[in-house]
Amino acid sequence: MAGSSIFLGVRGANSSDVNLERIPCNSFRFDTTTDGKTYPKIILQRDLDGVSPTLFRAGNSGADFSWAEIEIVKTATDGTPLPWSSITMEDGTFVSDQVTAAPGGNKIEILVLGFHKLVFNDIHNANGQIPPDGKLWGFDFTFNTTN
Repeated sequence: MAGSSIFLGVRGANSSDVNLERIPCNSFRFDTTTDGKTYPKIILQRDLDGVSPTLFRAGNSGADFSWAEIEIVKTATDGTPLPWSSITMEDGTFVSDQVTAAPGGNKIEILVLGFHKLVFNDIHNANGQIPPDGKLWGFDFTFNTTN
């Protein structure tokens, strides 16, 4: 998504070093193959950095968290950050974390999170519109907007 940034924040983890704010991410997507679970997983892709060892430990130990949020921030025409959308995961678990090679020889981290409740906040589509309440991927989700 050009002109935007994605961040992950995690709080209330059963491992104190996993309580982190505004971890930069390159992208995220929903894994709709639920493997018999109630909800899909969220898969985040990010560059390796100083937070990676903490996330790797959490992903490989199955650390739980009470709250995590994916925040999408667009860049306004004047260059200032503009909050765009956020997705809140409640009652979740770090499912896995792996490092893989990316095009150009760089290494990236792929972090998978599971959750029991998902709340969409101020979700905008590419045209800046907020979708109506409804279902996504066949699951009932809560949409919150401040507009």
